[in-house]
Amino acid sequence: MDTVNYQAKVQALLGYLSEHNYSDSYVSIFRNESVRMLDYLSGHDSLDGYFQGYTERCGLKQTPQKRSVFRLIRSYIECGRLPSRRHPLRGTMPCHEMLPEDIRGHLDSYLSSCGDRWAPPTAKKIRQTVSAFLLHFLQSGTSPDRVPEGEVWSYFYDSGEDRVLRGHNSSYNIRRFLSWAGSRPGGEHYLRILPMEPRMKQVHKLFDCLSEEEDARLVSYVLGDGCGLSLRDRAIVTVARFCGLRACDIATIIDRMAGR
Repeated sequence: MDTVNYQAKVQALLGYLSEHNYSDSYVSIFRNESVRMLDYLSGHDSLDGYFQGYTERCGLKQTPQKRSVFRLIRSYIECGRLPSRRHPLRGTMPCHEMLPEDIRGHLDSYLSSCGDRWAPPTAKKIRQTVSAFLLHFLQSGTSPDRVPEGEVWSYFYDSGEDRVLRGHNSSYNIRRFLSWAGSRPGGEHYLRILPMEPRMKQVHKLFDCLSEEEDARLVSYVLGDGCGLSLRDRAIVTVARFCGLRACDIATIIDRMAGR
């Protein structure tokens, strides 16, 4: 990594924070962490091992805030990726205003057609999501009727790092707009883009409700020879434990097996 170039980008980022009225304390956190990161880079090729030995090297504890600031700085400097919605470093003009008038009109008509279905914050988020997607390939000089599939996929995936950039919610909202606009006069090119857009998987996180000791006791009892449950109940508990199915899903399976 070019340390001189890295330092210049850090200074540009700090200047942006100051110019856009971020608090002095917030800018100070960025500045102090940037100094430590630059010092680390003076003896290392990358930032991959930055937090290994952080407490001993810097005399500071690793806190969630420090990790968050580190990720924001690194992402901005190395990838040119702006920080999250919580600390937006976007330009003064939103993506929607940067779209051509005809495309902006299609998007506005789509949002108007939904009436009161969405709360104002939801409608604003959908407008930003769709606008950012359309602006993604327009800024590269590609018109909607000629955008290649690779350009569409690059909005959702970073093939170089094998990483997902946008998930199910973005894909869902964009697909709904493309489908709606494609059926309107002058919007046929949206139907061309629609099959190119990947269907992102919706991820549901499973939260542990048992401690490791309780879970081990449960598994030992259910799978052990001395289990006092019926075969049916043992099957239900086993499916719930190892497959993560909800009670309603298990009940549906049992009803189908019973022919109800």
